[in-house]
Amino acid sequence: MEASGSQTRGSSPAALERSIAEMSVQGPPPRKPSVSPSPQRRHTLPASEVRPLSEQDAVSVFEIEREAFISVSGECPLHLDEVRHFLTLCPEFSMGWFEEGRLVAFIIGSLWDKDRLTTEALTLHKPRGSSLHIHILAVHRTFRQQGKGPILMWRYLQYLRCLPNVRRAVLMCEDFLVPFYRKSGFKVLGRCAITVGSLTFTEMWYPISGHAYMRRNSEAIRFPEQPLTLPPTKPEDQVDEALTLHKPRRSSLLAGGAVYRQQGKGPILMWRSLQYLRCLPEAA
Repeated sequence: MEASGSQTRGSSPAALERSIAEMSVQGPPPRKPSVSPSPQRRHTLPASEVRPLSEQDAVSVFEIEREAFISVSGECPLHLDEVRHFLTLCPEFSMGWFEEGRLVAFIIGSLWDKDRLTTEALTLHKPRGSSLHIHILAVHRTFRQQGKGPILMWRYLQYLRCLPNVRRAVLMCEDFLVPFYRKSGFKVLGRCAITVGSLTFTEMWYPISGHAYMRRNSEAIRFPEQPLTLPPTKPEDQVDEALTLHKPRRSSLLAGGAVYRQQGKGPILMWRSLQYLRCLPEAA
């Protein structure tokens, strides 16, 4: 080792330059080809989903509720055990909005059997009641100021229209929230008999009648109360009976043509008609 080191130290500068030039010409040693990993199936969640809540969602619900209400009023409408209670007892009266599997907004409700809210309405569910008490509507702080609250409320009210026993929705809120619920169609009933500490509330209601609309904020596509008829222009014209007569016991629907074809309006109209038929018990 010592002899080799002394020979290297004694080499001439010209020899060192030649060895460096040879190394630069040869280039770095070839790399081993990289082997790409075998493709694996990825399970993706839907980008946006609205569904009833379950007991497994209780913790996520309470975290959003606590952040939304404690900072404003210092009180939570529902504690964690009460959230679990309603999601176990009547989950069909709840609705959650999920973005890629993450809860971003929700509504929890239960049935009530009296004209006005009392303290018992905060914890009880009356299965034979005709009033739907909306306990809470809350949106995650990251998704606020995006219109998700009004949209979720609208979808919830349209869902209630499909329930034959629900005649109205009721809620209580602080005074500064009255304009928000008025934009959704709620009307003021008066001062609520329920108080929480020094907090007082306004009681509001929304009539549940008719069938659900097919899209948000659009009454133009509301189905008429009376069936439409197509009278013949001439007495000798033969018009299909299915287009002129309305038979309540028939379970089929015949749709006519469209003016604006090749624009996808036919499938969209059929989809909306099928959603409408879901609300009719006779269209089985």
